[in-house]
Amino acid sequence: MEIGKKGRQPLRFPPGEQPDHWNPNPESPDHRFALGRVLTPTRSQNPLVVIAMNPSYADHSESDKTVNTVIAASSMLGHDGWIMLNLYPERATNSRHLRDFDASLWAQNWTAIEQVLDTFGVSEVLGAWGNPQHRTIRQAKTSMLAALTARGASVYYFGDPTAQGNPRHPTPRGTPWNVIGDKSYVL
Repeated sequence: MEIGKKGRQPLRFPPGEQPDHWNPNPESPDHRFALGRVLTPTRSQNPLVVIAMNPSYADHSESDKTVNTVIAASSMLGHDGWIMLNLYPERATNSRHLRDFDASLWAQNWTAIEQVLDTFGVSEVLGAWGNPQHRTIRQAKTSMLAALTARGASVYYFGDPTAQGNPRHPTPRGTPWNVIGDKSYVL
């Protein structure tokens, strides 16, 4: 049996969906700004761009449940690629393990997000962060929404928001993630 990160069996990307874009490159074990498949075989014209909470362990060689759910949604919604971004780039499978908000790290994250939005001509992103429990993620959410608003970008979601008014996370406990029906907007 092959053992992946943190001693668990590795989760594979769906066939043909292995990422070909990651930032930083080379990858960092501490943070990730972007992960996606955008060369399909030429540059994607319509990638699904998702902003989730913070990255877990997925990288160019191993996926996670959240990334695989986003990949399935990109296909279901008719996109020709996918890109995972996050409110905050620090890697943590459990957000309780995040450090205090680092404005410099968040600024690097925003620069990487702007680069994705500019490269692919994206003016709206799919929000998928659920209810941020950690103060670092809450601060990052406030900063992200302000930056997206200043840029004139929209954040949409499908289905009902959480009780706190946030777009649902792709791997919520209980109900499956809904990407069917009309879009609703956070911004």
